[in-house]
Amino acid sequence: METGSRPDVSPAEPAVTLARVSEAPENQQTSAPQAAAEPGASRPEPRQTAPSSGDQFRIRSDKRERLRQEGWDPYPVSVPLTTTIAAVRERYGHLQAGEETEDVVGVAGRVVFLRNTGRLCFVTLQDGAGATLQAMLSAKSLPGAGHSSLAAFKTDVDLGDHLFVHGHVGASRRGELSVFAEPGLREGADAADLAELGDDSVATPAWRIASKALRPLPKTWTNEAGEAVTLSEEQRVRRRELDLLTRPAARDMVRTRAAVVRSLRENFYGRDYVELETPVLQAIHGGAAARPFITHMNALDMDLYLRIATEIYLKRAVVGGVDRVFEIGRIFRNEGMDSSHSPEFAALEAYEAYSDYHAWPS
Repeated sequence: METGSRPDVSPAEPAVTLARVSEAPENQQTSAPQAAAEPGASRPEPRQTAPSSGDQFRIRSDKRERLRQEGWDPYPVSVPLTTTIAAVRERYGHLQAGEETEDVVGVAGRVVFLRNTGRLCFVTLQDGAGATLQAMLSAKSLPGAGHSSLAAFKTDVDLGDHLFVHGHVGASRRGELSVFAEPGLREGADAADLAELGDDSVATPAWRIASKALRPLPKTWTNEAGEAVTLSEEQRVRRRELDLLTRPAARDMVRTRAAVVRSLRENFYGRDYVELETPVLQAIHGGAAARPFITHMNALDMDLYLRIATEIYLKRAVVGGVDRVFEIGRIFRNEGMDSSHSPEFAALEAYEAYSDYHAWPS
């Protein structure tokens, strides 16, 4: 049996709710790169300017370079996570407005909303599944100097960055589930003198950039039908990473497809089928009527073809004594293409000796 499925591009759907992102101007970014500072030194308040989108890459790159010069890796290998955003929401979703706990967590996510003015800053983190969690950073709960100070947060963090936050869980006055950022201090450091402390006194930072984004998040606008749109149809196809970032339905499709493929495999394993991996480069393109892609192998000085079907080698396995075989593999056909048909797609083929299609249900 052969069944083929080609990746399709679903109709345009409402973009993820990032209205707050596009409505909140990045007016907290510096207009010029900060000069390199000594580790632990306090930082001045950032200038309130609104750089154009063309300046975003340069400004963010300058921030990244400054962090490196200060000995602060903008892309750490790991951060001290203790749980996930989804787990915090599931466990503490019952908290009422103003209710706080003593439970300390470490979570990370992408910054999709940022308000960094005054002595109390708010940031919304989003995980890969779309769950969000608010973090609150107060000047009185952070060191007065160093890379985990509130001044550093205002200067260094931008929309789109991946951010780690450490603190206790509670609900804000308005009832929003939040992590109240606070550092884990080293032994001997006095929390009462937090305003006088710097990086040397911090064991676990209240916050840290887990990955610095060099480009801003895509903007959201409203089309003539009143729908929130982030990417055009062409951009969605050409920039899949942006489609996944801005559209929950695209992320759901990835997980749905993975679940379907896993279910197919488990079904075949339950029927004693053996999964094979047959050659992609073939000397003879067979098993279907299609125009192949042609390549050249230098070692043997011969032309080869990217397979147009997995049929031939699966049947050879059956001839060799493997009675039940299947493969979920990539197929390449050098023919027409459109928004719902790709020259490269996944296909499932299965073969069983002494049987036919009608015997499968049993």
